[in-house]
Amino acid sequence: MIVDPDFLEHWKTRMLVDLLDSDEMAPLYLIRIWAHCQNRREWAFEGLSAAAVKAICRYKGDADKLLNALTESGFMSFKEGVLTAVSWDEYNASLIANWENGKRGGRPKKQKVEEPKSNPNRTQTEPVGNPSKTHGLPMENPSRTDKIGLDEIRLDREEHRIKESKAVKLDSLHARLIQVFTPNFKTSIPRPSSEMREWKKVKSWITESDVREIERFYKIPKSKNCDATWKQKSGVTQMLREFAEQIDIARQFNSQKDSCDVGQFGDSQNYQMRA
Repeated sequence: MIVDPDFLEHWKTRMLVDLLDSDEMAPLYLIRIWAHCQNRREWAFEGLSAAAVKAICRYKGDADKLLNALTESGFMSFKEGVLTAVSWDEYNASLIANWENGKRGGRPKKQKVEEPKSNPNRTQTEPVGNPSKTHGLPMENPSRTDKIGLDEIRLDREEHRIKESKAVKLDSLHARLIQVFTPNFKTSIPRPSSEMREWKKVKSWITESDVREIERFYKIPKSKNCDATWKQKSGVTQMLREFAEQIDIARQFNSQKDSCDVGQFGDSQNYQMRA
C-alpha cells in the first residue's frame, strides 16, 4: 500500500480533519480503510453500509457523519450503491498487477533457447564461379525518385496520430479549466495527450468549488505588486500537474481580498464585484 509523503499535511486530509470537528485521528481512519482494501483485494464495495465503514475505521462518532466527511473530502465516492476508495487502484497499480500474476502462477518464466547438440553434417558452399549474366550498370541517374513508399508511411503515421488524439467529449469541469487560458477554445480540436493524462489523475476528486476558486484566482493578471499571481501557471497541463498546490494558493489568495492593491489591475470595481 502506497501513502504519499505529504499525506498528513495534504489539503484533502486537513479538510477531512475539519469535517470531523478537528479530529486529528482522521488520517488513521483513512489508513484503516486502505488497509481493508489491501486485505480484501478490492477497492469498490457494493452494499457497504455507513455502520460498516465506522467499524472498519474504529470511529467513535456518528457513522453517517464519517461517511459524509469521507465522500465530501474526495477520499471515497458513492454511486449506485457502490462505495469506492477513490484512486486507490491507480496508486497501487503494481500491487494489483502482482495479485493478477499470482493468480496465473506468478510471473511467466523466460523461454530457454536450446543450442544445437552437434554441428550440421553439411554446410553451404561458396559459389564455384561467377554467374553467366549480370545486370548492367544504369546509363544515367533516374530523373525522378519514387516517393510513394515514404508518402504512405507518413499517411499511416498521421492517421495513427489522429486516431490516438481524436476529439473526445470533455468533462464540464475540464472544459472550464481550459477556458481559464483559452476562453474561445473549440471542443472539436483534440486536446494534447499530456493534458488528458494529467486530467485523468485529478478528475476523480476535483470539485465545482475547486474550479470556482481557480477561475477567480486566474482572473487577476500577473503583477509585480502581487507575488501570489506569479504562481499562476502558463497552461492547462502545468496547472493540472500541480493542481492540489494551485488550489491551496487560490483559496489562500481569494480569502485575503486585501493581500494586493486591487486598484492596480485597472478594473477594481469589476474585481470587487467578482470577489
